[in-house]
Amino acid sequence: MLLAFRLATVLAQGPIRFASGPAGAPEVARCARFTDKCLSSFWNSGFGGYASEPGGSTPAFMWDLGVLLSAVVAGTEFDRKKYEPEFAKLYSSLDQYWSVSEGYGAYNSELIRPTKHLDRYYDDNAWVGIALADAYRVTRDRRYLLRAQEVCRYVESGRSKLGGVCWREAPNSDRNACSTLPAAVLNLRLYLIDHEAARLTAAQAEVDWVRSTHVDPKDGLVWDHVEASGKVEKTKWTYNTAMLIKSDYLLWRATGNHLFLEQSQSEALKAIGHWRLKPDIVPFMHLLVEASLHTAREYSERHVVSMPSLGGSTSSALHAPAASMLGVACLASANKALNRGHNSEGWFGAGWAQPPTDKSRQLLWQASIARLMWVTL
Repeated sequence: MLLAFRLATVLAQGPIRFASGPAGAPEVARCARFTDKCLSSFWNSGFGGYASEPGGSTPAFMWDLGVLLSAVVAGTEFDRKKYEPEFAKLYSSLDQYWSVSEGYGAYNSELIRPTKHLDRYYDDNAWVGIALADAYRVTRDRRYLLRAQEVCRYVESGRSKLGGVCWREAPNSDRNACSTLPAAVLNLRLYLIDHEAARLTAAQAEVDWVRSTHVDPKDGLVWDHVEASGKVEKTKWTYNTAMLIKSDYLLWRATGNHLFLEQSQSEALKAIGHWRLKPDIVPFMHLLVEASLHTAREYSERHVVSMPSLGGSTSSALHAPAASMLGVACLASANKALNRGHNSEGWFGAGWAQPPTDKSRQLLWQASIARLMWVTL
């Protein structure tokens, strides 16, 4: 299998250097085949959009489509000629979900119909905004940047006076890590493009709030949300910790403060160590692999970086072998997902370590696997 080979290569070479050269043609071809399968099988010409299941007639939810956007933009980085038109087609199909209400444009959770009320989620929109900012970085098409900026304005309107970003546009909404941290990531991705200082300030406040309210002091992993009553719901999903890792990584890129990079690596090591033993489901786990690989790549490129410790004024040396261990752990986790196979139709299931069933068909799961394939090249 593709990732099994790459994992063996990493183990044999020692400190990882992900930027040493382009991925091989067979590896890219495998990613392309599965991405193409998703795009063709889930497309429904009847309503001009993507369905929740292959060949289905029910339009997909915005969460699923946000992940599909991220998968296609990842493919565009490797083959712009092929996937830039596919991304444009997907982006245009989302117009059916777009609405302007209370002065803010945003995507609805499902395709808008005259008989249904709007139901807009701040986290859905943050995920889409991140993919659009990525698309601008790859294609330099300004419509993606303008829409990402507009979406960010909506997401920021969901910030509570009590701290954090609400989960959905509704009275007494929970304040979730899954809306607050993606908001921070979106702000930081845009800050690195347009350099608006308010975005950096907002992102730092969002990360600080999550760190003060949602991080388990015992293991450093992120709890889920704060209810309207003030009660903290302590379920731990990989995507929440993944977004903290990515936020710290992007704060390092935005500020040059190495403490953020050290924090990002520390969080990634804790998270990968925890979830390799207790696997999360695929639509969430790919984000952890991706975020952890970002910080591993940076340390691998730098070999040895000396910097102040987060725990005090003493200095510590962060070595490439530590990044190698993290990178190997990430690839091993991804390897587990891909090597468990697919069902008789070629679709992957939600279980990270369990074999799929013939009912494994949801777009969210397949788009997550497609993104995972591209980001581990």
